[in-house]
Amino acid sequence: MKKFIVVLLLLFSFNVVNASVNTYERSESDYRVHSSIIINYNNISNILSTPSVNESEKVYDFADLLSESEESLLYNEVIKYINDFNMDMVILTISDNPKGSAKEYAEDFYDYNYFGIGNTFDGILFIIDMDTREMYILTTGSAIIMYDDERIDNILDSSYAYISREDYYNTCNSFIKKSHNYALSGKPDSNKNLYIDKDGNIDNEISYGGCFAISAGISLIIILVMVNMNKLVVSKVNVHNNLVSDSLKIEKVGQTLVNTYTTSTRIASSSSSSFGSSGRSGGSSISRGSSGRSHGGGGRRF
Repeated sequence: MKKFIVVLLLLFSFNVVNASVNTYERSESDYRVHSSIIINYNNISNILSTPSVNESEKVYDFADLLSESEESLLYNEVIKYINDFNMDMVILTISDNPKGSAKEYAEDFYDYNYFGIGNTFDGILFIIDMDTREMYILTTGSAIIMYDDERIDNILDSSYAYISREDYYNTCNSFIKKSHNYALSGKPDSNKNLYIDKDGNIDNEISYGGCFAISAGISLIIILVMVNMNKLVVSKVNVHNNLVSDSLKIEKVGQTLVNTYTTSTRIASSSSSSFGSSGRSGGSSISRGSSGRSHGGGGRRF
């Protein structure tokens, strides 16, 4: 009898330390996704392989890396962040990843559950993937602009100091604190001219049409100055009788057009791209998940 009681106590203690995550069944009759998600043959398998959860829980410890008290502490900090900045925040740990990468799992988990605030689904997610040994930060909506590549790298640096010691609570807590501090400071300089349009895509506050008009105006001024200089040169050396009318002006105009500089902005696609810079030296790298939504983010192996 005493042994039976001891076993029950041990089982009870185990359940207290490792809180379970409530999940719900998905099916082809009820995919349990937001109405904005377009379901097609390309993403059905992604949806069905993604756990359906209660979006209000915010901390999802599928890998059992956290105690119940640690989950509660993290939850309180997450709610504070959400209330302070009107952006969603999600903490996720997994031990099995059928999707191949922490990035893909994070995208699907965020998009195929009811996360995100507003029409652009603003928010940030942090995943610890024990299967692929990765941690990854996913940003959506206005969080893409708030957290450029440099800030994401700095947050990962801070969290890595703890995950390398298998201190998973402080790994997550460091992520929350650093994210909170960066949000307090506002947009980074690398993204200060960017904004999120109504479809959740990144755009520039200076329209492309406006940029073209400015460039065209500058080019026109340069052309007029060069043409005027040509007139002065022709008049000074008195060679106009030996040339076809206006030929010198046409030649110079052509040269000016050849030397005119134009600018271009990379458009987000299924592969990563960057607004504000190339690589991860600034700006925000953008990719598109299987749902069609745009995301920023970055990861680190441990």
